Amino acid sequence: MSLAGLLLTGCLVGAHPQSAPVAPQAPAPTPNATADANPEPPLMHQVPRRVFEVVIDGFKQATSATISCGSLPAPIASIAALPAVDHGAGFSFEASEGALTLRLARADHKKRIAAGKFSWTGPELTWNWNTFPAVDAGASLTELRQFLASSAFVATLTDGKAVVLSPPGSEGLIAAIVKEDGVMHGSVALTTVPDGVMLTVEQVAGAAWIGTSSDRGIVTGTIDGHPFEITLAKGVCTVQQVSPKVAELKSLAQQLVDNKQVISSLSASQKKILNAETAAITVKIATLKTEVESDRLKGLKSTLRIRATDAASGRVYGRVTATLES
Repeated sequence: MSLAGLLLTGCLVGAHPQSAPVAPQAPAPTPNATADANPEPPLMHQVPRRVFEVVIDGFKQATSATISCGSLPAPIASIAALPAVDHGAGFSFEASEGALTLRLARADHKKRIAAGKFSWTGPELTWNWNTFPAVDAGASLTELRQFLASSAFVATLTDGKAVVLSPPGSEGLIAAIVKEDGVMHGSVALTTVPDGVMLTVEQVAGAAWIGTSSDRGIVTGTIDGHPFEITLAKGVCTVQQVSPKVAELKSLAQQLVDNKQVISSLSASQKKILNAETAAITVKIATLKTEVESDRLKGLKSTLRIRATDAASGRVYGRVTATLES
């Protein structure tokens, strides 16, 4: 730690001694930490958002609707909810020949309400909402809405393939370029996407992406051998080159700021030490700036498709196309 850093943290002689904080241990790597960099994306099929919305009218009735969900790649064998519904939940999905029916528990504990259903003929899929009094469903309606906010459905086709049925997600474009600090980065707002989602990166064109997907809103990898980090937090998706030298430059610049803050309060001998430290930092900064400029990405072109999904259900919250060019 620099002299200024010691002063600012009260660690010089005469300050009250404090025990050093214990650094938190890094979490154990997840089983997917070394997963395939570019896993084959699952088959996805968008269905209208209305499938996932219970609409209550002015008379406190759930409104009926017949919603065409399009045609899947092959005839449908069955459909199930993702994630699976707990046995004790206030609603359930019951499978039958050519249908999956949603039933809601009644507040009076009588026979469950047939609230809606998927039905299909061959590959053609339809969802129907039925009319029912909201008061009859009570708390089970609130529970259902919470489930539908992050859930999806999976259709198993007669050819054995599985297709995730999900409502449309947010769409965004990123044009990542090398900025003044020498690092390539770019971002886009995805305000409807929650934090902590799984990010999956698929290379579309150009230099190859090699990395691992994560369910914590962050994925790291390399493009043409250069380290990159992709994050999604607080409604913003960011693609950024990882540069240890730029990070060190920022740290050294902060040390210079710290030195200026404390130098007026130092003794003559301490000022001499601090001035020598400042001179060394200044030289180091100049050297690093030269190295960063030399390392600046040139001629890199890549297009990535980033998908943000719910880790439990596979529901797609957002899609981003990122174009990187230097």
